[in-house]
Amino acid sequence: MISRLVRDISSTKLMAILSAMAIISSYWVEFGLHRPPCHFCILQRYSYITLFILLVYKCLSTNSKADLFALGPIFFGIGIGVVQLLSQLGLVGSRCSSSRKISSLEAFSHHLETAQNCDTISWSVFNIPISFFSVIMLGIFGIIIIHSYAREKKALS
Repeated sequence: MISRLVRDISSTKLMAILSAMAIISSYWVEFGLHRPPCHFCILQRYSYITLFILLVYKCLSTNSKADLFALGPIFFGIGIGVVQLLSQLGLVGSRCSSSRKISSLEAFSHHLETAQNCDTISWSVFNIPISFFSVIMLGIFGIIIIHSYAREKKALS
């Protein structure tokens, strides 16, 4: 039964579902568990949202070039994830800075209590940073998209 379900779901639909799950879980951790994301996490969230929109478009259209458009947010997300992971491992310096406007002592105190630094691991699963899982998942998405595009191109030749 599960194998039939997997066969019936195209890779594009599966990537859209996994992207939606990444977006939902990101918001759940932030608002449900009250764990504020760092700036890199927010940028990765934007890449997943853009990727999800492009994958839904691909599912609804017959445009084979829509796959190639999806590579943009994938490579952006991989780049941000790699920089974040290297920063968390201490291999590169933190590139984060606060974008908040601090106008009072209370606002400054609140910022110190809630701000997440990008070089600390704020979200992890089994003590493995979420940025690692994100880079792996986006890398697999990229490979799938390039492979399916090459297969479609070869079938048209």
